[in-house]
Amino acid sequence: MLLPAPRGPITDRLRGELTRPPHLFDPLPDEAYGDEEDLHLALFVCYELHYQGFDGVDDRWEWHPSVLALRERLERWFEAELARLVPRPPAPAPEEVPRALAALAAADQGPSLSAYLRTRADLGRFAEFVVHRSLYQLKEADPHTWGIPRLLGRSKAALVEIQADEYGGGSPERMHAELFRATMRALGLDDSYGAYLDSVPGATLAVGNVMSLFGLHRRHRGALLGHLAAFEMTSSTPNRRYSQGLRRLGGGAGARRYFEEHVQADAVHEQIAVHDMCGAFAAEHPRLTGDILYGAACALALDRIFAERLLGRWQAGRSSLRQPLGTPLQAPLGRPLRDPLGNPPRDEPEPAPPIDYVLPLRWRDDTGLEELTAYLRRLSRHARIVVVDGSPAPLFERHARLWREIAEHLRPDDDVHVANGKVAGVLTGMRRARNEHVIIADDDVRYEIAALGRVSALLKNADLVRPQNHFQPLPWHARWDSARTLLNRGLGADYPGTFGVRRSFFARMGGYDGDVLFENLELIRTVRAHGGREACPLDLYVRRLPPGTRRFWSQRVRQAYDDLAQPARMAVFLAVLPAVGAALWRRRPELVAAGAAAVAGLAEIGRRRAGGRRVFPATAPLFAPVWVLERATCSWAALTARVLFGGVPYAGRRLRVAAHSTRRLRHRATGPRAPLASP
Repeated sequence: MLLPAPRGPITDRLRGELTRPPHLFDPLPDEAYGDEEDLHLALFVCYELHYQGFDGVDDRWEWHPSVLALRERLERWFEAELARLVPRPPAPAPEEVPRALAALAAADQGPSLSAYLRTRADLGRFAEFVVHRSLYQLKEADPHTWGIPRLLGRSKAALVEIQADEYGGGSPERMHAELFRATMRALGLDDSYGAYLDSVPGATLAVGNVMSLFGLHRRHRGALLGHLAAFEMTSSTPNRRYSQGLRRLGGGAGARRYFEEHVQADAVHEQIAVHDMCGAFAAEHPRLTGDILYGAACALALDRIFAERLLGRWQAGRSSLRQPLGTPLQAPLGRPLRDPLGNPPRDEPEPAPPIDYVLPLRWRDDTGLEELTAYLRRLSRHARIVVVDGSPAPLFERHARLWREIAEHLRPDDDVHVANGKVAGVLTGMRRARNEHVIIADDDVRYEIAALGRVSALLKNADLVRPQNHFQPLPWHARWDSARTLLNRGLGADYPGTFGVRRSFFARMGGYDGDVLFENLELIRTVRAHGGREACPLDLYVRRLPPGTRRFWSQRVRQAYDDLAQPARMAVFLAVLPAVGAALWRRRPELVAAGAAAVAGLAEIGRRRAGGRRVFPATAPLFAPVWVLERATCSWAALTARVLFGGVPYAGRRLRVAAHSTRRLRHRATGPRAPLASP
């Protein structure tokens, strides 16, 4: 980004100094601090040295004492202006902070810029709006990220969760700044960072400057969190309107994706920001509750001033930019700017959640209930949830009270008679599903909003989607079990605890057999047997909570029993212990070491595929030889259970079949099927 053209004595002086090597310079006289355009641009330039900087400006200026002295003088002016514009709300009790934030947002009576853009703006004015937003949106989330090292505990974790979504969950193409670039390109605008700095007025710069002011000062950390909470609380509905306005003007899916992403993401972020972040911070710092409210009030006030300026200029028939874009844009989006019949645009109904989420559940105790409830509450903004609950009556009733507002909660249907309780829940839940796209997930699976959308997008061309699970957090036994995942990835694809399915295809299959232990493989093979299309995106990462240590150990033989459904794989594991014993008997430990290295290498290949290093720790492949020895040992125990006892224990009975072969399922598919999944 180039240094901007001066707007007054401060920016003229600052520009001249920054183009030279770092040196001390004298402060400007007080009379220089008079023009808001000059002041806001100068402050923006000082802050930008902490972000991407400027072409031709020495990076050492960032912390130079002369620049810091100038910035401090500008900040004193800005803080005084904020104090004049924004009455400080009374400090609430810590437990009242979420309610006070909601009341503050509800009381905001600013003009609706989003309503104008939805129904009245032409393409040129919409493009101007995007230009204004580009100064912040192309570094979206960066100012609030300054707050992460200033927090601890729950509030820190909540802020990190929000910021991770803003940065695309580690995928550059899904970063919100990159999505905004796509919108700019669709409008024929320059999407380079800071390209329109000379075009935007001080009111636009103030919206970003207040974030940097709060973010770069620890004393303002409460205000920073309040600002972010207000930002998230007032974002979802406007972004829906922006998307609808752009659709009216001919914007395609790529042009609208940024706004539509925020309809979903910010509805979830609102709850995290208000309750998990601000609520926790208020409890940790009760003397700073007033700062939280003040930061939120500043965000609302500056957005109101920004909207008033844009609408005022447009209503006067003038450009809202200092340097107008010039010739009106000529339909780069490919559709007319208005209804060809001249009809005014009609209000569109609020869209229903586009995907169903089926959660089969059978708990013996309610450990983790609070965390699961919070997850379902966030998820309910973006998916219609069906919880099929086979828990004992006291637990079922407690779940019903907690979830009645966020999910359809029911017991497995009486006419579904299968041994595997999870399959009974899935079959019941699929009967209740309404959307064509359905996610089936275990109770330890935790979807991010972007992953929900990607599964739904993949289901447009597939009948079954297999995401990639990864454990987070990562205690030692989760790293151990991650080795299994990495070996599966090294050889092809893993078997996750969640799937995306097309409801119509699932119904045509008649569901799948529930009298098996390895129900996930049974579902995959049933889809294949019916000619279904399968998608295995190795980079579609979905977090999974690790089991407790006791449960981890209890699953060892049962998971090894699953390999009976894959005879070649089972044969390899059964051969491991004899091979290791033979090598040691012959005093050839180097063969064992070579085998261990090969296994670890294969796991590392799996870790490196499709960006896996983002979610799988570097230590996980080192557990692969240990996991292979564990599986080899447990495979003999599983085979013994099959031969001597007729299967492994499961929910009070023994299951003999791990999963049916694709060949057998294909033969079964040609005959009559029980309507397991009929609606």
